[in-house]
Amino acid sequence: MKKTISGRIFIFAVFLMIFAAAGTIFYRAGLAKGASGGVAGSVSDPLITKSYLEEQLSKISGGTGSFSKIVLSKGDQLTVNTGGQIVIYSGSAEVTGTDGLLNLTTGELFRSGNSAIRYHLYLSPADTSGIKASNSVTVFVWGGYSKK
Repeated sequence: MKKTISGRIFIFAVFLMIFAAAGTIFYRAGLAKGASGGVAGSVSDPLITKSYLEEQLSKISGGTGSFSKIVLSKGDQLTVNTGGQIVIYSGSAEVTGTDGLLNLTTGELFRSGNSAIRYHLYLSPADTSGIKASNSVTVFVWGGYSKK
């Protein structure tokens, strides 16, 4: 009986050592691949701060800032220069201009007369493209624009 118990203890001890060695190998491999130790807001950490986001957005927009907030009344028309972007934050509007607007969120072309969808990002393919407010509308615009 003593032989059986000591044999089981030996097997258990060997199993425990193999398990500990494997755990150590996986832990060190994770550290080597950068699985821990990232600095908050850095490239190695996916969580970012507001200041980091604003800095990156200003780089994208050529350092000129960011989106401009514009409030339109019913019937007002906003025309965005070629390459400009629009995000409708509140209210409803319809697309204007012969070239329409490219919905970057869905990848569709919205022709003149189509209703624009809130919170979608639109790209202006021509200087004549824009929106007409169906009611009070708040939009964010990046790039040149004119309001009528």
